[in-house]
Amino acid sequence: MTATDPTPPALLPAATPRELSANEVTFTVPAAELPFATTAEIAVAPGWVGQERALAALELGLGVTHAGYNIYVCGLGGTQREQTLATLLTELTRSFPRPGDRVLVQNFQNRDRPRTFYLPAGQGKELRHELQELVEDLKRALPETFRKETFEEEKERLAERFGHEGEEIAKALQQRAAEKGFALQPHPQGGIIFIPLKDGRPMEAEELQKLTEAEQENLRQREREVSREVKTMLRRQQALGRRLAREVKAAERRVAADVINPLLEEIGQHYSSEVQQYLTELREHMLDNLDDFRDQPQAPAPFPFAAMAPGGYESALVDYEVNVLVDNSGVTAAPVIIEPSPAYKNLFGAVERMVDPSGKLVTNFTRIKAGSLLRAHGGCVIINALDALSEPLVWRSLKRCLKSGELEIEGYDPFALFATSALKPEPIRISTRVILTGPAELFQLLYFYDEEFGEIFKVRADFGYEVGDKEARASFYAQVARIVREEQLPPFTAAAVAALMEFGARLINDRRKLPSQWDPVSDVMREAAFWCRKQDGREVDATHVHQALEQRIFRLNRYEEKLREFIRDGTLLVDLDGSKVGQLNGLAVATPVTGDSRRLHGQPGDHQRRARSPDERTDARQGRVHHLRLSAPHLRPGFSPQPLGQRVLRAVVLRDRGRQRIIHRTLRVALQLERGTLAPGSRCHRQRQSVGGNSTDRWHQRED
Repeated sequence: MTATDPTPPALLPAATPRELSANEVTFTVPAAELPFATTAEIAVAPGWVGQERALAALELGLGVTHAGYNIYVCGLGGTQREQTLATLLTELTRSFPRPGDRVLVQNFQNRDRPRTFYLPAGQGKELRHELQELVEDLKRALPETFRKETFEEEKERLAERFGHEGEEIAKALQQRAAEKGFALQPHPQGGIIFIPLKDGRPMEAEELQKLTEAEQENLRQREREVSREVKTMLRRQQALGRRLAREVKAAERRVAADVINPLLEEIGQHYSSEVQQYLTELREHMLDNLDDFRDQPQAPAPFPFAAMAPGGYESALVDYEVNVLVDNSGVTAAPVIIEPSPAYKNLFGAVERMVDPSGKLVTNFTRIKAGSLLRAHGGCVIINALDALSEPLVWRSLKRCLKSGELEIEGYDPFALFATSALKPEPIRISTRVILTGPAELFQLLYFYDEEFGEIFKVRADFGYEVGDKEARASFYAQVARIVREEQLPPFTAAAVAALMEFGARLINDRRKLPSQWDPVSDVMREAAFWCRKQDGREVDATHVHQALEQRIFRLNRYEEKLREFIRDGTLLVDLDGSKVGQLNGLAVATPVTGDSRRLHGQPGDHQRRARSPDERTDARQGRVHHLRLSAPHLRPGFSPQPLGQRVLRAVVLRDRGRQRIIHRTLRVALQLERGTLAPGSRCHRQRQSVGGNSTDRWHQRED
């Protein structure tokens, strides 16, 4: 069955099992059969032979743009599996279009919700540079414009016009006060002094004291009337001052607009209508805040922490900055990003803070940083599934983002207890494929226990560990040559490559196939190259490969040598001849090259032990029993020692209660038959009949 031909192959009858000879179980590759002398003669080719299923899954997940077709990759081994997968994804996405830039600007209507723009690749950096130049030009041009004679003359004309109006108001007030018998005089500290008049001259104090009660009351009444008129005059003068300020500001806006408009029009003609609308709002904000562009003296720092804050105090001109979240000006295809640390900030972005002069943690839109999900827009991001599940708040937020297709950058900092300012940018639409890497067991757990997982990760790419078609050997040669050239190892001879092929076939326990996972083979290549260089060799030969493999065993077999020493000294006794009823010899494998001899006992009626010793039960629970050898072949008529040992092993390791009960029943019946104590009609006799007949066939049926 292939990706193009779903028809399963026809089943063939199984061959009759036979005992293999020593030559048949030894796999050798003659170096003379290889079509090269060294790897320097081999052309490097892509090394994905035998991974057609995984490649088809990746192509489907990357090609379908609908939501939910994210990919879970399993089967890749080694510490460099993310890098290996990234190399493959780069090849598959080479024809994808280059994504654009993401920029963040100030929202002048709602400063807590910065606006985001999606621009063609490279325009984000250009927009930022052009607005920075605009601000610098205005900081220089506007003060010069305000100092020009034409503008000063216009201000003088306005001041003269409004000054005449003010003088007329003051004259009318003086005349009205004189009619009431008062003269008005400004006070040096502010306010107005009311001076009573008599025959056109100020009254003396003695004259005021000689006034009758009725005359004094009349004087106070006239003073109150004049005071009300003075207040009215002051309000008119204040309104006149406000009119003058508005006229001056309008004049400043007209003069500044003549400077700003041509510059913004020149910038806006290169961008979309959305950016042009933003530039219009920016122009209005600049005209409303022209004082920010005037020459202002630098005030001394009133707070010691201000010097520690990045960038010092927040300038009012920061509103005209452009925060380029994603700059794709230097890329040529869709991005493929590996996220080695999928923390919340690294994936979704962050809102950084700084210390303001009062000691508080504050921020602005230029402090917002993009995460790997946003930087991988238009491409894919590779995440380790176990790492993502172990990080707080990541898994639920990741599922929410992938379901909605929108990314929200929020300030996540649980330790910022004194932060008073928070920003929440507008949601950003993303088209990012998430590639999770992890074991197949984790995929099954998530699929069955997380109801949303199957809807979000609809594609599973399962990489195999072996390949056995006709192109397997050619691919093996090419991958060896690729590793040699990429890591600058000495050339490998044909004999060295043959030794590597023998090692690879032994890894997968099949002489007809070769491994498709290259981490174990590449490790042996590096170690063989080390021994070659240590011996001042120019080419890696088969002796160097064998030496690397022997050194691996030597580094791990101290325990094995100690066991052999115990056996030689008679401390550990192993019976190799004869047989005993209910007793087996077993082997507990501690490491890939080390095993420990164990004796297994089976006792009739002992349901707890189930034909194994306490030590063996411990080894079985730890999954360390790999092979059993029987020394009592007569336990069951029709049973060969090897199949029974395999079934004991499977019952122990797989914890199959049914197999364990049958094994225990078989041993008990066999022991009673051996002792001659099996009574007809007894329970054991009925059990004997129930498992009688062709026992080998029944065991096969039970396993099936």
